[in-house]
Amino acid sequence: MTQPIEGNAKYINPAAAGSKIPATGERRRDVRQPVEMSGVIEFGDEMGHIDCKVVNISNSGAQLSADQANKAPEYFRLYIKPLNMVMDCRVMWRKENRMGVYFLALAEEL
Repeated sequence: MTQPIEGNAKYINPAAAGSKIPATGERRRDVRQPVEMSGVIEFGDEMGHIDCKVVNISNSGAQLSADQANKAPEYFRLYIKPLNMVMDCRVMWRKENRMGVYFLALAEEL
């Protein structure tokens, strides 16, 4: 099982991560980029964390897939392993094993 991340992260504006998220050439403000990245949903109850996959991502949010998506709280911290980034998130919607999250704050690279 994946271990939760540790340490403190400094927060920056979510738009500052634009160079980390691949561009698609579309003109929409927050273009969703399909991806397959591993991640960890972290929160503070007895379970502690849930492994997940990032299905798509933009500067303002992401779609996540997890076997226990329904067990994630409304607010949590998301660690995206390949980007080595941590975001504070709010769940905007849930459907079966997927959820859409809004990035409240984006941490610097770890």
